[in-house]
Amino acid sequence: MECRVVLHIDHFPQRFKVLEPLSSLVGTKEGTRAEVMASIWKLVKFTGSQDKDDGSILRPTGGLEKVSSPKQVRLLTISSHLLDQIQSPSTNYPRL
Repeated sequence: MECRVVLHIDHFPQRFKVLEPLSSLVGTKEGTRAEVMASIWKLVKFTGSQDKDDGSILRPTGGLEKVSSPKQVRLLTISSHLLDQIQSPSTNYPRL
């Protein structure tokens, strides 16, 4: 009898792979959604992308123009703008 067992790694909390160019901007290749958003927030603070008059608006400066829309975005919607920059880690399992 031949049997094949495949184990899938389940990360909790779920981990994501950060794609280029966002990964080079934030210095993170993989992390949880909270870790990725924390590194984006550090980038926003470091580059001064948050609008001085209205703190709920982000301007695409300091590299953020490479990963978000060319116009300003609301702070609460930045995660939806960056969803295409993160993906679930690859599941390339070796064949036995």
